[in-house]
Order: sequence, then C-alpha cells, then structure tokens
Amino acid sequence: MTKARKDVNTILESLNFSKITVKYIYSRSRIIRSFRRLFLISILIRRIPRNSLFLIQFPTYFGSKIDYLLLSKCRRKGVKTILLIHDIEELRKNFSINQKKFSAVTRVMNESDFIISHSLPMTNVLKEIGIKTTIFELKLFDYLTTCKSDPQFNKRTINFAGNLNKSPFISELAKNKHIILNAFGAEPRFSLPKNVIYRGSFSPEKLTGEFNSGFGLIWDGDKINEMSGIGLYQKYNIPHKACMYLAAGVPVIAWSKSAIAPLVLRFGVGILVDNLSNIDVKLAKVSENEYQEMKENSRKLGIRLRKGFFLKQIIRKIKYLS
Repeated sequence: MTKARKDVNTILESLNFSKITVKYIYSRSRIIRSFRRLFLISILIRRIPRNSLFLIQFPTYFGSKIDYLLLSKCRRKGVKTILLIHDIEELRKNFSINQKKFSAVTRVMNESDFIISHSLPMTNVLKEIGIKTTIFELKLFDYLTTCKSDPQFNKRTINFAGNLNKSPFISELAKNKHIILNAFGAEPRFSLPKNVIYRGSFSPEKLTGEFNSGFGLIWDGDKINEMSGIGLYQKYNIPHKACMYLAAGVPVIAWSKSAIAPLVLRFGVGILVDNLSNIDVKLAKVSENEYQEMKENSRKLGIRLRKGFFLKQIIRKIKYLS
C-alpha cells in the first residue's frame, strides 16, 4: 500500500472511522479473479453498518463493474459513499477529454454520493465527462511524518525525489553547470551524471528529514525545455512528492501550468517555471529574504500536512451534509 493510501487510513481512523480489511488472493484465471472479487464484495457489504459513511480509495483495481456493484449495494443499504481519488488512469494515459473513453469511470462515480478530487481542474474534467455527484477538492494530500527539514538558503541547489528510472530529464538537467542537483530514490539502472549527487533511498517518513538546502523539484517527463508525456498529468493531479516536500518544510519549484501552481502562489511556498532550460537564471533572482519567507510559509503549511488537516476538513464537511 502506498504512503498516500496509508495516511488516508490513519487520518480516517483518527476521525473514528473503522477500517474494513478483506484478503484478496490473486489468480491468473480471469474467471477465478471475478468470482473472488464478487465474494469479497459480499463480505464487505455485510461488514458495513446500515446508514453509515463509507470511504473508498479510488481506483480499487477491482475493475469498474465490481466498483459499481459495491457502490450500488451500499446505496441499497442506506450507506453514504465517498470516492477519494488517487489517480484517474484514463486521464493519466490520455489527455483528450472524450466522454466515451470515460464512460466506465462516469458510471462508477455517479453511483457514489461524494467525490474528493485533487484540484479544480480535475473537478472540471469530471463535470465535463458527466459526473453529477457532489465533488470536493482536496487541494493537497496530507503527509504524516514526524521528520522535517531545516533547509538553508542556496540558490543553486535543487532536490529531486522519486523514481529516478522514470525521470530521464535528470540527465539533461544535469548539463546545467550552474546548479547543484541532489537525487533521492532507489538507485537507478543507469549511471547518473557526475555532477548529480546521489543522496540515497529513504523510507517516506524519513525522507522528509533529509533536505539540507535549496528547493524541491516537481517535474516529470523526458524533457526540460517543456513539460511532456506523463508530466502533462500535472495539469490535473497533485503529485504526492509536492506534498512530501512541503511536509518537510522545503520550498518547491513547480510547473506554471500545473494544478498545484495556484496553491504555490496562494501559500507563497515556492516558484513557478514554464520549463527548466534556464532554471539557474530563475533561481539566481531569488534573494535570501525571499527564500526565508518561502521557507517559513512551507514550514507552516507543513504543520498542517503532517497533522492531516486537508482530509479532516473535507470529511467534516461531508459528515455535516450527510
């Protein structure tokens, strides 16, 4: 289970939700998988109290037919359901908004009572594909940890944490001799450029205490002159690594067209860029006073993230409405 999903469970338990655990054993047989999933649904439905509030982390990876069946059975039992979105695979893989392509997602989501999306752009897409359910924007994913950093001012330092094997832009960015690039994550299969400092791999809870200076970079794709490929998904989603940097108290560098960009400006926790081609020039314009202000804002926001503020706020609103 990912860090984001674990944190959701922990926050919900602090709000007196009870976790329902069912064991699923995978099978190569499609028929056996279907029967096992149907059996799990029947167990789940029996365990959910009537007229209760039930949150499902989406996607479940059980398939849209099973998801719809679970939600419809909950409705018949008087259970109010919340779908908390982590990813929308159809949107992540293809950015053209086509109602036919999203028909399965639309059918599932319209069977829920409430939806928690990442951002306003994601909510707008959901409405465009025909979602009628009440939608709330999470804005930021909470990040539970006791570790935080105290980054020092260094206008040359950029920190990047993530799957280094899926971040080919790093090699191109490393050609910029005016920056210091720290890389965090599992050691990649390829050799990192000599001027990239590999900082190692840490647990999600420990990673937030490992940033000594500079900014946290939120970027994806294979290019530095523009956001490309999977990186375009940032128009809609809130990357979990962004919340990790902020929970650590580290100012961020974000794409100017990303869903998180308005929040970076609103909270004053970083800088926005169109591309990374001249990132050294952008960083050179940041004064020490400006950095310290961004750092303090990040620290304050980090306190909220480490306490589960954003999800708790929405759950309280939903409880009031239901």
